[in-house]
Amino acid sequence: MSKSVTIKIYIFLRKQPLYLFIAFILIFNLAISIIISFIGIDLNTEEIFSSKSFITLLFLACIIAPLFETLLIQYFPMELFKNRFKKRTLVRILLSSLLFSIGHTYNFYYMLVMFFMGISLATTYAIQRKKHSRTYAFYAVCLTHCLWNFFVLLEFML
Repeated sequence: MSKSVTIKIYIFLRKQPLYLFIAFILIFNLAISIIISFIGIDLNTEEIFSSKSFITLLFLACIIAPLFETLLIQYFPMELFKNRFKKRTLVRILLSSLLFSIGHTYNFYYMLVMFFMGISLATTYAIQRKKHSRTYAFYAVCLTHCLWNFFVLLEFML
């Protein structure tokens, strides 16, 4: 049953224009963050953000991280494993998500949230790659990642 739900969600997202697709992805990740927060788990984001100025954080979080992480964690794994798992996009998405999570080892709960963010970003790449091209998919993931980081940064600063 969960496989059919996953496929239905994937098909639904694939039909959406990019702006709605990104909105769904951001809302999904916001919901995960709210659930984690509601449970009472502290992600310790103060530790991550407190040592740098706002301008430095903005540059790192909204430009450098999205470009670098998209290249290394979504683009390369999704393309390198394309032949190995040609018919198994879900496997490539999960591998990419695991890499994304491992790249954010501040604490276990932060890694968990980042695993779901990784699923969102890898799904963005897979769907946009199927609809358009590798370049388009790369920039769509960068934009999604940039927007997410910007909202997280704003939340921290407020």
